[in-house]
Amino acid sequence: MATTTTALTAELYDFTQNLQGALWTAALNQHANRTDSPRPTPPVLLQLRSGYAESPGWYLVQAEEFAPEPLTIDRLRVRAIWSAPALVAALLELMASEQWLDRHGSEYHLAEAGRAILDRSNARRLDVLGHAVLSMPADRLDRLAALLTQVIATSLRSAEPPGTWCLRYSQHRAPTESAPRLLRIFYAFTDLNAFRDDSHMAAWHKHQIDGYVWESFSHVVRGTASTADSLFQQLAYRGYAREDFVNALAALANRAWITMPSEGAVPTELGRAIHAEAEQLTDAYFYAPWLALEDEVLRDLLALLHELEAAINAA
Repeated sequence: MATTTTALTAELYDFTQNLQGALWTAALNQHANRTDSPRPTPPVLLQLRSGYAESPGWYLVQAEEFAPEPLTIDRLRVRAIWSAPALVAALLELMASEQWLDRHGSEYHLAEAGRAILDRSNARRLDVLGHAVLSMPADRLDRLAALLTQVIATSLRSAEPPGTWCLRYSQHRAPTESAPRLLRIFYAFTDLNAFRDDSHMAAWHKHQIDGYVWESFSHVVRGTASTADSLFQQLAYRGYAREDFVNALAALANRAWITMPSEGAVPTELGRAIHAEAEQLTDAYFYAPWLALEDEVLRDLLALLHELEAAINAA
Protein backbone atom coordinates (compact mmCIF):
# COMPACT_ATOMS: atom_id res chain seq x y z
CA MET A 1 0.00 0.00 0.00
CA ALA A 2 1.35 3.40 -0.96
CA THR A 3 1.88 5.62 2.05
CA THR A 4 3.31 8.74 0.44
CA THR A 5 1.50 11.56 -1.32
CA THR A 6 0.75 9.18 -4.19
CA ALA A 7 -1.91 7.61 -1.96
CA LEU A 8 -3.67 10.94 -1.44
CA THR A 9 -6.02 10.87 -4.41
CA ALA A 10 -9.74 11.08 -5.08
CA GLU A 11 -9.85 7.30 -4.69
CA LEU A 12 -8.82 7.60 -1.03
CA TYR A 13 -11.61 10.08 -0.38
CA ASP A 14 -14.07 7.71 -2.08
CA PHE A 15 -12.70 4.91 0.11
CA THR A 16 -13.52 6.86 3.29
CA GLN A 17 -17.09 7.44 2.13
CA ASN A 18 -17.54 3.79 1.21
CA LEU A 19 -16.17 2.86 4.63
CA GLN A 20 -18.81 5.01 6.28
CA GLY A 21 -21.59 3.22 4.40
CA ALA A 22 -20.10 -0.19 5.13
CA LEU A 23 -19.70 0.65 8.82
CA TRP A 24 -23.35 1.64 9.11
CA THR A 25 -24.52 -1.49 7.27
CA ALA A 26 -22.44 -3.79 9.48
CA ALA A 27 -23.63 -2.06 12.65
CA LEU A 28 -27.23 -2.19 11.48
CA ASN A 29 -26.96 -5.92 10.80
CA GLN A 30 -25.56 -6.49 14.28
CA HIS A 31 -28.40 -4.42 15.74
CA ALA A 32 -30.95 -6.58 13.94
CA ASN A 33 -29.34 -9.72 15.38
CA ARG A 34 -29.37 -8.49 18.97
CA THR A 35 -32.89 -7.11 19.12
CA ASP A 36 -36.32 -8.26 18.10
CA SER A 37 -37.57 -4.72 17.69
CA PRO A 38 -38.55 -4.04 14.06
CA ARG A 39 -36.75 -1.38 12.13
CA PRO A 40 -38.88 1.76 12.39
CA THR A 41 -40.59 2.84 9.21
CA PRO A 42 -39.57 6.42 8.43
CA PRO A 43 -42.24 8.98 7.55
CA VAL A 44 -43.33 8.82 3.92
CA LEU A 45 -41.85 12.24 3.18
CA LEU A 46 -38.49 11.09 4.57
CA GLN A 47 -38.51 8.26 2.03
CA LEU A 48 -39.00 10.69 -0.86
CA ARG A 49 -35.85 10.83 -3.04
CA SER A 50 -33.97 9.00 -0.30
CA GLY A 51 -30.25 8.92 -1.02
CA TYR A 52 -30.24 12.16 -2.99
CA ALA A 53 -28.96 15.50 -1.78
CA GLU A 54 -32.15 16.97 -3.25
CA SER A 55 -34.44 15.35 -0.69
CA PRO A 56 -36.41 16.20 2.44
CA GLY A 57 -34.12 13.91 4.45
CA TRP A 58 -30.98 15.79 3.46
CA TYR A 59 -32.61 19.17 3.95
CA LEU A 60 -33.69 18.12 7.42
CA VAL A 61 -30.06 17.30 8.22
CA GLN A 62 -29.09 20.71 6.85
CA ALA A 63 -31.72 22.35 9.07
CA GLU A 64 -30.04 20.69 12.06
CA GLU A 65 -26.61 21.91 10.96
CA PHE A 66 -27.79 25.48 10.44
CA ALA A 67 -29.99 25.75 13.54
CA PRO A 68 -30.72 28.20 15.07
CA GLU A 69 -30.06 29.93 11.74
CA PRO A 70 -32.89 29.31 9.27
CA LEU A 71 -32.63 27.57 5.94
CA THR A 72 -32.96 29.67 2.81
CA ILE A 73 -32.71 28.71 -0.83
CA ASP A 74 -29.50 30.71 -1.24
CA ARG A 75 -27.95 29.30 1.93
CA LEU A 76 -28.72 25.71 0.93
CA ARG A 77 -27.29 26.27 -2.53
CA VAL A 78 -23.92 27.35 -1.22
CA ARG A 79 -23.21 23.64 -0.80
CA ALA A 80 -25.98 22.09 -2.93
CA ILE A 81 -24.75 24.18 -5.83
CA TRP A 82 -25.75 21.52 -8.35
CA SER A 83 -29.46 21.76 -7.48
CA ALA A 84 -32.02 23.80 -9.41
CA PRO A 85 -33.38 26.65 -7.26
CA ALA A 86 -36.97 25.73 -8.18
CA LEU A 87 -36.52 22.19 -6.86
CA VAL A 88 -34.93 23.46 -3.64
CA ALA A 89 -37.89 25.81 -3.15
CA ALA A 90 -40.42 23.05 -3.85
CA LEU A 91 -38.87 20.68 -1.32
CA LEU A 92 -38.69 23.37 1.36
CA GLU A 93 -42.34 24.22 0.80
CA LEU A 94 -43.26 20.53 0.99
CA MET A 95 -41.44 20.21 4.31
CA ALA A 96 -43.16 23.33 5.59
CA SER A 97 -46.53 21.85 4.60
CA GLU A 98 -45.71 18.85 6.81
CA GLN A 99 -44.82 21.28 9.63
CA TRP A 100 -41.22 20.07 9.74
CA LEU A 101 -40.19 23.64 8.98
CA ASP A 102 -41.79 26.97 9.86
CA ARG A 103 -41.63 29.48 7.01
CA HIS A 104 -41.24 33.18 7.73
CA GLY A 105 -40.95 35.01 4.45
CA SER A 106 -38.00 33.43 2.63
CA GLU A 107 -36.64 31.74 5.77
CA TYR A 108 -37.42 28.20 6.92
CA HIS A 109 -36.87 27.47 10.62
CA LEU A 110 -36.61 23.98 12.07
CA ALA A 111 -39.99 23.22 13.68
CA GLU A 112 -40.87 20.98 16.61
CA ALA A 113 -42.03 18.13 14.36
CA GLY A 114 -38.81 18.28 12.34
CA ARG A 115 -36.70 18.35 15.50
CA ALA A 116 -38.55 15.28 16.81
CA ILE A 117 -37.71 13.32 13.65
CA LEU A 118 -34.07 14.31 13.94
CA ASP A 119 -33.96 13.37 17.63
CA ARG A 120 -35.33 9.90 16.87
CA SER A 121 -32.84 9.44 14.02
CA ASN A 122 -29.89 10.57 16.16
CA ALA A 123 -30.96 8.32 19.05
CA ARG A 124 -31.17 5.34 16.71
CA ARG A 125 -27.74 6.07 15.22
CA LEU A 126 -26.28 6.27 18.72
CA ASP A 127 -27.91 2.98 19.67
CA VAL A 128 -26.80 1.15 16.51
CA LEU A 129 -23.21 2.39 16.45
CA GLY A 130 -22.82 2.54 20.21
CA HIS A 131 -23.46 -1.18 20.53
CA ALA A 132 -21.64 -2.37 17.39
CA VAL A 133 -18.61 -4.60 17.93
CA LEU A 134 -15.68 -4.97 15.54
CA SER A 135 -12.65 -7.22 15.73
CA MET A 136 -10.34 -4.20 15.41
CA PRO A 137 -8.67 -3.58 18.80
CA ALA A 138 -10.14 -0.72 20.84
CA ASP A 139 -6.83 1.12 21.04
CA ARG A 140 -6.52 1.09 17.25
CA LEU A 141 -10.06 2.39 16.86
CA ASP A 142 -9.30 5.12 19.38
CA ARG A 143 -6.14 5.98 17.45
CA LEU A 144 -8.13 6.18 14.19
CA ALA A 145 -10.75 8.43 15.79
CA ALA A 146 -8.02 10.68 17.21
CA LEU A 147 -6.15 11.02 13.91
CA LEU A 148 -9.31 11.74 11.94
CA THR A 149 -10.21 14.36 14.53
CA GLN A 150 -6.74 15.87 14.11
CA VAL A 151 -7.13 16.04 10.32
CA ILE A 152 -10.52 17.72 10.69
CA ALA A 153 -9.19 20.21 13.26
CA THR A 154 -6.42 21.16 10.84
CA SER A 155 -8.94 21.40 8.00
CA LEU A 156 -10.96 23.88 10.06
CA ARG A 157 -7.95 26.19 10.07
CA SER A 158 -7.75 26.26 6.27
CA ALA A 159 -7.55 29.70 4.69
CA GLU A 160 -9.49 30.96 1.67
CA PRO A 161 -9.33 29.13 -0.64
CA PRO A 162 -10.73 26.60 0.00
CA GLY A 163 -12.40 27.95 3.12
CA THR A 164 -14.41 25.87 5.55
CA TRP A 165 -18.05 26.89 5.03
CA CYS A 166 -19.42 23.37 4.60
CA LEU A 167 -17.14 21.87 7.24
CA ARG A 168 -18.02 24.45 9.90
CA TYR A 169 -21.72 23.68 9.58
CA SER A 170 -21.09 19.94 9.45
CA GLN A 171 -19.24 20.26 12.76
CA HIS A 172 -22.48 21.33 14.44
CA ARG A 173 -23.52 17.65 14.39
CA ALA A 174 -20.17 16.23 15.49
CA PRO A 175 -20.40 14.06 18.64
CA THR A 176 -18.43 14.84 21.76
CA GLU A 177 -15.16 13.12 22.67
CA SER A 178 -17.08 11.00 25.20
CA ALA A 179 -19.32 9.53 22.48
CA PRO A 180 -18.84 5.90 21.37
CA ARG A 181 -15.73 5.56 19.21
CA LEU A 182 -17.56 4.14 16.18
CA LEU A 183 -20.02 7.04 16.26
CA ARG A 184 -17.09 9.50 16.30
CA ILE A 185 -15.46 7.73 13.37
CA PHE A 186 -18.77 7.69 11.48
CA TYR A 187 -19.21 11.44 11.86
CA ALA A 188 -15.57 12.09 11.01
CA PHE A 189 -16.27 10.64 7.57
CA THR A 190 -19.24 13.04 7.32
CA ASP A 191 -16.92 15.95 8.09
CA LEU A 192 -14.44 14.75 5.47
CA ASN A 193 -17.27 14.80 2.94
CA ALA A 194 -18.10 18.39 3.92
CA PHE A 195 -14.51 19.57 3.53
CA ARG A 196 -14.23 17.77 0.21
CA ASP A 197 -17.20 19.88 -0.93
CA ASP A 198 -15.41 23.01 0.27
CA SER A 199 -12.29 21.96 -1.62
CA HIS A 200 -14.02 20.98 -4.85
CA MET A 201 -16.15 24.10 -5.13
CA ALA A 202 -13.15 26.32 -4.44
CA ALA A 203 -11.21 24.54 -7.19
CA TRP A 204 -13.51 25.65 -10.02
CA HIS A 205 -15.35 28.71 -8.64
CA LYS A 206 -12.77 31.04 -10.19
CA HIS A 207 -14.27 30.22 -13.59
CA GLN A 208 -17.56 31.87 -12.52
CA ILE A 209 -19.72 29.12 -13.92
CA ASP A 210 -23.01 27.66 -12.67
CA GLY A 211 -22.79 24.39 -10.78
CA TYR A 212 -24.96 22.42 -13.19
CA VAL A 213 -22.84 23.67 -16.11
CA TRP A 214 -19.65 22.48 -14.41
CA GLU A 215 -21.27 19.13 -13.62
CA SER A 216 -22.31 18.82 -17.27
CA PHE A 217 -18.73 19.63 -18.26
CA SER A 218 -17.42 16.86 -15.99
CA HIS A 219 -19.72 14.33 -17.68
CA VAL A 220 -18.49 15.39 -21.11
CA VAL A 221 -14.82 15.17 -20.05
CA ARG A 222 -15.35 11.73 -18.51
CA GLY A 223 -17.32 10.47 -21.50
CA THR A 224 -20.47 9.65 -19.53
CA ALA A 225 -22.71 12.09 -21.46
CA SER A 226 -22.27 14.21 -24.57
CA THR A 227 -25.70 15.55 -25.53
CA ALA A 228 -28.41 17.54 -23.79
CA ASP A 229 -30.63 14.45 -23.77
CA SER A 230 -27.95 12.23 -22.22
CA LEU A 231 -27.13 14.90 -19.64
CA PHE A 232 -30.81 15.15 -18.76
CA GLN A 233 -30.98 11.37 -18.33
CA GLN A 234 -27.97 11.51 -15.99
CA LEU A 235 -28.91 14.65 -14.06
CA ALA A 236 -32.69 15.12 -14.16
CA TYR A 237 -32.79 14.54 -10.39
CA ARG A 238 -31.05 17.91 -9.96
CA GLY A 239 -34.24 19.64 -11.10
CA TYR A 240 -33.08 21.06 -14.44
CA ALA A 241 -34.85 20.64 -17.78
CA ARG A 242 -33.47 19.46 -21.13
CA GLU A 243 -33.27 23.03 -22.39
CA ASP A 244 -31.05 23.90 -19.42
CA PHE A 245 -28.54 21.32 -20.61
CA VAL A 246 -28.76 22.68 -24.15
CA ASN A 247 -27.78 26.03 -22.64
CA ALA A 248 -25.03 24.40 -20.56
CA LEU A 249 -23.40 22.88 -23.64
CA ALA A 250 -23.68 26.18 -25.47
CA ALA A 251 -21.98 27.99 -22.58
CA LEU A 252 -19.15 25.45 -22.57
CA ALA A 253 -18.72 25.74 -26.34
CA ASN A 254 -18.56 29.54 -26.03
CA ARG A 255 -15.65 29.10 -23.63
CA ALA A 256 -13.95 26.76 -26.14
CA TRP A 257 -13.91 24.02 -23.52
CA ILE A 258 -15.87 21.70 -25.81
CA THR A 259 -16.71 21.39 -29.48
CA MET A 260 -20.12 20.33 -30.73
CA PRO A 261 -19.89 17.95 -33.69
CA SER A 262 -23.12 16.24 -34.74
CA GLU A 263 -22.46 13.12 -32.66
CA GLY A 264 -22.19 15.06 -29.39
CA ALA A 265 -19.94 17.26 -27.29
CA VAL A 266 -16.20 16.60 -27.22
CA PRO A 267 -13.81 18.26 -24.76
CA THR A 268 -11.08 20.38 -26.28
CA GLU A 269 -7.45 20.26 -25.19
CA LEU A 270 -8.08 23.49 -23.27
CA GLY A 271 -11.17 22.00 -21.64
CA ARG A 272 -9.36 18.86 -20.54
CA ALA A 273 -6.55 20.96 -19.06
CA ILE A 274 -8.98 23.16 -17.12
CA HIS A 275 -10.87 20.16 -15.77
CA ALA A 276 -7.66 18.35 -14.79
CA GLU A 277 -6.41 21.48 -13.03
CA ALA A 278 -9.62 21.67 -10.97
CA GLU A 279 -9.39 18.00 -9.98
CA GLN A 280 -5.76 18.40 -8.96
CA LEU A 281 -6.54 21.55 -7.01
CA THR A 282 -9.40 19.76 -5.24
CA ASP A 283 -6.98 17.10 -4.02
CA ALA A 284 -4.37 19.71 -3.06
CA TYR A 285 -6.86 21.64 -0.90
CA PHE A 286 -8.44 18.53 0.61
CA TYR A 287 -5.22 16.70 1.50
CA ALA A 288 -3.22 19.66 2.80
CA PRO A 289 -4.34 18.84 6.39
CA TRP A 290 -3.32 15.20 5.91
CA LEU A 291 0.13 16.32 4.78
CA ALA A 292 0.48 18.35 7.96
CA LEU A 293 0.85 15.00 9.75
CA GLU A 294 4.32 13.58 10.19
CA ASP A 295 5.05 10.93 7.58
CA GLU A 296 4.97 8.09 10.11
CA VAL A 297 1.63 9.29 11.47
CA LEU A 298 0.19 9.58 7.98
CA ARG A 299 1.25 6.01 7.23
CA ASP A 300 -0.47 4.90 10.42
CA LEU A 301 -3.68 6.71 9.49
CA LEU A 302 -3.79 5.05 6.09
CA ALA A 303 -3.09 1.64 7.67
CA LEU A 304 -5.84 2.21 10.23
CA LEU A 305 -8.39 2.91 7.51
CA HIS A 306 -7.57 -0.40 5.89
CA GLU A 307 -7.70 -2.16 9.26
CA LEU A 308 -11.19 -0.73 9.71
CA GLU A 309 -12.18 -2.05 6.30
CA ALA A 310 -10.95 -5.55 7.23
CA ALA A 311 -12.81 -5.46 10.55
CA ILE A 312 -16.03 -4.35 8.85
CA ASN A 313 -15.72 -7.14 6.30
CA ALA A 314 -15.16 -9.63 9.09
CA ALA A 315 -18.26 -8.39 10.89
